[in-house]
Amino acid sequence: MIIGATRVIALFLVYGRTYADEGLSHIRKMVERMLPNAKLQIIIIDNKIDQPFENMDGPIWEVAGDNTLGEFTGWDHGYQFAKRVLDLNADDLILFANDTFFRRNYRDGGVSYMDFFERSIVEGHDLTRECIGYLDDFPRSVELMGIRYTSWIRSNIFFLPFNVCENLGKLTFPLPEEEIFASDYHTFWGDTRKISDNWKAYISSWLFGYVDPKFPEYQLHWHSARKPDAENFAFFKRKARAILSEHYLTARLHAAGIPIIDTNLFPRLSDRHTAPYYN
Repeated sequence: MIIGATRVIALFLVYGRTYADEGLSHIRKMVERMLPNAKLQIIIIDNKIDQPFENMDGPIWEVAGDNTLGEFTGWDHGYQFAKRVLDLNADDLILFANDTFFRRNYRDGGVSYMDFFERSIVEGHDLTRECIGYLDDFPRSVELMGIRYTSWIRSNIFFLPFNVCENLGKLTFPLPEEEIFASDYHTFWGDTRKISDNWKAYISSWLFGYVDPKFPEYQLHWHSARKPDAENFAFFKRKARAILSEHYLTARLHAAGIPIIDTNLFPRLSDRHTAPYYN
């Protein structure tokens, strides 16, 4: 038995329609697998559309997004639209997805991470108060805005109950850019104490491919990692703010004691923070 989730509102964030149809197919299959009795309403939020736009003529609605901070401002915009037109209530489960969740299909031993989003993982749970997502983790606890945490939900696809969304408010990280970052790319990070030093070091390893000798316990690098320079400074600030929003979302869930159903069922290997991330 499952409590809640009588309706799933899928906020599918895209940038243009290149991958939209494939993503829609995956969303339908996943919701049917997990919650076959739920009514599914899909809203495509297109962050490439830079002027007001709403289309509710068909079964799948489409609205313009807000690309200021990528998917998080897009989702905030789409969620407000859903509240306005759908009369959301406590039994609604909100699915947040972007158009990478099915294109970066991480596997281990032939098993896809998407395979774990199925009925057994939610059976017996109260989906009016529990979230669903794939948890990654750091080797040590870090701190954002006074909240200490170790794990966070991978934000390419996750579920939040309506009441949790209402309590969270905006999905974006609240600090202004000038407080987060230095004025030059050499230093990159600002002096704020609201983001812990090891968080900055771990994300620097991920984004720039540089391991801080003071924090050697984390050595993962993004596939597009490179050193910041004058040309890519703005890009990396935007990327870092997206990661801050991703992490701060889960940090707030942890701080509020909100349960998370973890769909990361892969073995937690002891070298997962230092071994090469991509095979």
